[in-house]
Amino acid sequence: MIERFLKQTKFTSEQDFKEHLEFIIPEDFNFAYDVMDEWAKIKPDHVALLWTSERGEEIRFTYKDLKEQSDKAAAYFQSLGIGHDDKVMLILKR
Repeated sequence: MIERFLKQTKFTSEQDFKEHLEFIIPEDFNFAYDVMDEWAKIKPDHVALLWTSERGEEIRFTYKDLKEQSDKAAAYFQSLGIGHDDKVMLILKR
């Protein structure tokens, strides 16, 4: 998948990397759809996000989990009349 977003994926040195790293960012790029949903197809059970508390508690979220939650949020926003390209600001508790 990385080939979709980088002009060059193999580098011979750190200097080569610094000089030639160039991203391909499509006009309609959407990280959730173009990257996260793609990972959910490729490796649905792979851990995408690991939350750890100060007490050592852990919660693991797979790409499948994140896609399901993202789809639920999108459906909710659509039910409110919010559509593609609409801007939404979320204020979340810590």
